[in-house]
Amino acid sequence: MLLKYQLDLKSLLIVCNVLGLLLNVCQTVEINYNNPVVNTANGPVRGLPYHYTTTTNNAPKQVVAFTGVPYARPPTGFDRFAPPTDPDQWTTEVDATNRRVMCPQVEDRFEYTQTEQIDESEDCLLLNIYVPVFPQQFVSNLPVLVYFHGGEFKYGSKDHVKPDLLLDASLTGPSNGIIVVTANYRLGVLGFLSTDDVNIPGNNGIRDQVQALRWINNNIAQFNGNPQNVTIMGHDAGGIAVSMHVLNPAAWPYFNSAISIGGTVFTPWAFKDNPKDQAMNFANFFGCDQRSDKMLDCLRGQDRNALMGKSRDRDLERNVQPYWFRPVVDRNLTSSGVLKDWPESLYRNGQFKKCSYMIGFTRNEGSLEYYLQKERADNRRTNEEKIAFLIRPFLKEWASEDVIATVINYQYFGKNFSRNALSSQFANGPQSIRNNAQFNSLNNQMPYQSGIQNNYQSNIAAGGGQEYQNDQILVELMGDFLYIAPSDFVARLHSMGGGKVWVYAFEFEGTRSLGPIQKNAKMISKQTYGVTHMDDMLYAFNTPYAPDAAATERTLSSTYARMFFELTRFGYIPDVYNSFYQWRQYLHHQPS
Repeated sequence: MLLKYQLDLKSLLIVCNVLGLLLNVCQTVEINYNNPVVNTANGPVRGLPYHYTTTTNNAPKQVVAFTGVPYARPPTGFDRFAPPTDPDQWTTEVDATNRRVMCPQVEDRFEYTQTEQIDESEDCLLLNIYVPVFPQQFVSNLPVLVYFHGGEFKYGSKDHVKPDLLLDASLTGPSNGIIVVTANYRLGVLGFLSTDDVNIPGNNGIRDQVQALRWINNNIAQFNGNPQNVTIMGHDAGGIAVSMHVLNPAAWPYFNSAISIGGTVFTPWAFKDNPKDQAMNFANFFGCDQRSDKMLDCLRGQDRNALMGKSRDRDLERNVQPYWFRPVVDRNLTSSGVLKDWPESLYRNGQFKKCSYMIGFTRNEGSLEYYLQKERADNRRTNEEKIAFLIRPFLKEWASEDVIATVINYQYFGKNFSRNALSSQFANGPQSIRNNAQFNSLNNQMPYQSGIQNNYQSNIAAGGGQEYQNDQILVELMGDFLYIAPSDFVARLHSMGGGKVWVYAFEFEGTRSLGPIQKNAKMISKQTYGVTHMDDMLYAFNTPYAPDAAATERTLSSTYARMFFELTRFGYIPDVYNSFYQWRQYLHHQPS
């Protein structure tokens, strides 16, 4: 028999105190919309009413925001290059009303600082927490969505995305909504320098995220959230990080479902080979000893701006970024490694969290990267040379760019493709470091690539011309190589191992487009960019650098954002998602 008790807040707290029950509901307190203060395990934090933008005709519901809540000790001084640790206790209220801080940036890819006035500091391990409040009723155990920003592990922050669309979608109708959390993590050399040993283990940016998830697990009930119902979500580098958490047992207790968009562990640039060599070369510039313990002491004493400045080195002519610091496979650290083996091996050995996993990408994922490089790529004489130039920054160090470029040229420019075109070096590379995801597109294993050449021919018929056709082919191959084939590969492995998977492609082309907004992008038409990398996120989050969506697009934004809400709330997507279409679970033996 289901008994329904109607208790006011005071009665509920008395019952909890008397019984001493260790239940989530007993940890919750009413949050005052006009005076929001929450007592965390570390001390009290003060927030502020948050006025979000609604995409519907419904009046916005009440939400409070806690902006800049510490989840770890500042990684400065002796803690620079060290794994994160718990924050110190505090007794006076932390002002989390408008603490807008980003970790030191390698690049200023967008006009962030000019539009939002976000401070840059090493004391940056902070969260934003957005909480619906309901003055007329007691609501607890809200689902939680944690978002990790993208930016190639070089730029971005918790403050560059606003959760208005997610909040609005989750609060439309009878639902009580979700709590949205955005997190900072260390970037560039400060987050991903590695000597492949205990002195500088690497992956500290990923460890920051695990620390954030642990803090959320310990404290989110105080914000009326449910620590047993947490979904992690990320785009680009954030999507790669989410994919790493699925393979990292240290993160498993702290989330239930995962969403990777525009990036997974099989994205070619996800990991850095030979991180120790990179660290030694970087340290040599500062005159540091090559022994890792002495290198650590030396680099801890260097100026932050000098470290980040050196990280920006780039050989534009060769298209090489020598100090692009990224995650590493730290299996040499037997007890504290984030990844105990290469991702494919972990998946095939069943060493992954068999959670519900949503994976997404856009129709023209490769256009952004292509048009950033096009002017210099056009200086190459042949297709093979152009392709080699475009893919060079993303290849494994052992791989032959000439061989790969030749194979890709066979596939995408209408020649007779054969698996024999793969060199023995490439096909028989060490199993532990082969990135088979790159071959899914080359071997026509993805059903949505059928008829691709016919699509290109239709572009010519529409008046695109030969140069436009070549551009679109190169856009397609860059998208397949960097994002779509790797997404397909992780979906297959996750499904084969018993995990539930949903895959989608975002194909809507509207008033928002990332390409022309970029600071250093070649200003060409949105139509040429198509639906490019990150366009999908502009319909799930409000951002300071994108125009307001047209009225006709607001319904789409609401529907798109609601996908993430449904997975967060239920842990799965119903087969009949809504009255307009069906979205069935991805199955490795029936992927279409």
